[in-house]
Amino acid sequence: MKPIFHASPVNNPFEDPCVYVRVIRERRALLFDIGYVGKLETGNLLKVTDIFVSHTHIDHFIGFDIILRGVLRRDIPLRIYGPENIIRCVEGKLGGYTWNLIKEYPLKIEVFEIKNDVISHASFYAENSFRRLDNAELNFNGVVRKEPLFTIKGLKLSHQIPVMAYSLEEEFHININKTLLAEMGFLWDHGFLI
Repeated sequence: MKPIFHASPVNNPFEDPCVYVRVIRERRALLFDIGYVGKLETGNLLKVTDIFVSHTHIDHFIGFDIILRGVLRRDIPLRIYGPENIIRCVEGKLGGYTWNLIKEYPLKIEVFEIKNDVISHASFYAENSFRRLDNAELNFNGVVRKEPLFTIKGLKLSHQIPVMAYSLEEEFHININKTLLAEMGFLWDHGFLI
């Protein structure tokens, strides 16, 4: 059975935490925390569609600027999930730069902040110099993101500040036993059932 995820740490155990999860056959990836991400190749960085931040201590969030620089001209939205204050932190990072030359850039950043039983949602678009746009709140029932291939659940913890722990769960997995099919009279040619 081949997994649909390939997960690997970006840094060694004594450096900033960051786990890169490639979603096979989807040409995309997820990041769990964004410590220093300078070791990621540009191609891998561009695959990141969703980032799940546990908390915003510097060693878990300093990679945001590298991600932003890498995806700034990308037309695929970047979604960021995190605990209470993540919207303010992203807004602060974006507010640290001058954005007068990006009106034509397509990047959209969607930030989802989990607080108690509510998910607040703010949008930051390059076309309006990343000014914050608040969206309707959503109910939080333990599921942070649900897609046909996977579900990401979150649990609120404390580290003297609000913290999120995440679990990535595969929705289903198909396992084909080629030997059993061959015994039943089905043949395989170059990986295809004939």
